[in-house]
Amino acid sequence: IKLRWEAQIERLYSTFKFGGIEVSKNEIIKYLSEGGYKKISGIGLQVMDYKRGFDLIVRDWLVTDRNVSFRTLESLFIIVNKEMRFTVNREEIKNLLDFLQSSKEHPVVLSGIAANQYEAIGSGGFAQGKLARLLSYLFLYKSGYDFKGLLKIEENFIKDKNFYRDIFNQTLKSHNLTMFLEYYAKGILEQLGEVEKDISDVRLHLNLPARNFDLNDRQKGIIAMFEQPDINLTNRKVRKLFNVSQITASRD
Repeated sequence: IKLRWEAQIERLYSTFKFGGIEVSKNEIIKYLSEGGYKKISGIGLQVMDYKRGFDLIVRDWLVTDRNVSFRTLESLFIIVNKEMRFTVNREEIKNLLDFLQSSKEHPVVLSGIAANQYEAIGSGGFAQGKLARLLSYLFLYKSGYDFKGLLKIEENFIKDKNFYRDIFNQTLKSHNLTMFLEYYAKGILEQLGEVEKDISDVRLHLNLPARNFDLNDRQKGIIAMFEQPDINLTNRKVRKLFNVSQITASRD
């Protein structure tokens, strides 16, 4: 749970930093901790909307043979870019999706193609860039490559933005994605090597208060219950299951 929480924060931070928007990790933690939209405005809303888009991929696209359609991308774009029009070449997007869903390439390769080609087709800017990032995750998760939620592809991109842009521009000129895909796959491989070390050594990288992670037995039980696909858990059910007051059930 701790490692996934950190990965989520790093993923959001890297996405916005790569798009030229500065938002600190502490600010992101604050937005996520507030857990809603009532007290959040400006950049905080953009962060939460991007998280909603990623959550949708986790919820609806993890291990599925459903086809990704133009409408899928349009809906995802609207979630992460409120009040903006989805302006891309429909035919080019359709051709890209048809290729990705008929190809027998490895999911990591498909993910890299999706990210690269969507950004090439899109009108540019941060709005389309966010969707390119999400599309790369969608084609990984669709094939079951969720890596326990610990992968943060964008983190590789911000290590050297100029190098990323150079490789990306070379693919546009040469119409050959080999160099980009090698860079993309190598970045994922190196990152997963670091994740393996984090898991084996229990390495945490953010200085977060211990209270963010301390769970009592009731709360652990509630988390376990959410493994059921169609569970409907209410305050009343928690009170009945654990014999606690309404206030305690609400806190849990």
